[in-house]
Amino acid sequence: STFQKIIHINLSKGLIGEERLPGGWYSDYIGGHGIAMQYLLEDLALKRPILQDPIIVMTGPLTGSPVPGSSKAVILSYWGDTKTLRISSFEGKFPVHLKLAGFDGLVISGSSKKPVGVFISSNDSKIIDASKWWGKDVLATNEGARSYLQGMSTLTIGPAGETSNPFASIVADEFINAGPGIGADFGIKKLKHISLNPDGAFTISSDVK
Repeated sequence: STFQKIIHINLSKGLIGEERLPGGWYSDYIGGHGIAMQYLLEDLALKRPILQDPIIVMTGPLTGSPVPGSSKAVILSYWGDTKTLRISSFEGKFPVHLKLAGFDGLVISGSSKKPVGVFISSNDSKIIDASKWWGKDVLATNEGARSYLQGMSTLTIGPAGETSNPFASIVADEFINAGPGIGADFGIKKLKHISLNPDGAFTISSDVK
């Protein structure tokens, strides 16, 4: 199932918007890796790139299907000043819950001046203050985030990411580590966690092709 839609969070401006991707991308650049790289390259080709040191998450081509073990996503980060590109993948509940929230992917651009978290749902996404969780480990942060809503999926960093440890990873759903160095990228942006509310629904296409 594809929505051809992603959510874009600008931390510098505190804004959230939705963006529809070209339908042809799903056949020309198969998979989360291909679509994430195409999205980045199209921006870099502009005379004035729109994205500011983006972190991009794109779901896999089978995520949301009945295929066992298909809940997967690619995460990449790119820093314009140093031309540093990091790419990793992860699995668990987060990718399919991103689909359930109505999105094939998400893009984080810019940086916040204070610790923030991002809540994503099908109709009520927002950026919230995460200062009270800054300095806490992943388990404590997720417990605090779930005080707002049980059953969420999360991408979170701990103190290592906050202090820009070059080996810091992100943690999906408390126990799945991914993306060595991307945790530090979250920390530089003052992004403590991304939490998903799987409040939507999607149907599996009956078109065999």
